[in-house]
Amino acid sequence: MRHIKLTCAAIVLVTVSSEAMAQSRPPTTAMSCNQAQSIVLSQGAVVLNMSATAYERYVASGAYCGLGEVPGPA
Repeated sequence: MRHIKLTCAAIVLVTVSSEAMAQSRPPTTAMSCNQAQSIVLSQGAVVLNMSATAYERYVASGAYCGLGEVPGPA
């Protein structure tokens, strides 16, 4: 029974992880600061493209940070 619970937990984790990785990253090079801020505020947490190969994660508040993470101004 414990093996089944671990297997189910692993499946859920992989599914959630793959959905998060599949999210598109809005290109910030084509938007104003206000547009980028609006995306962060509306979604709470978002990964924004800075260029074709660089990206960063932004959060609207500390509620979107992981354990041990602290938001800072950006």
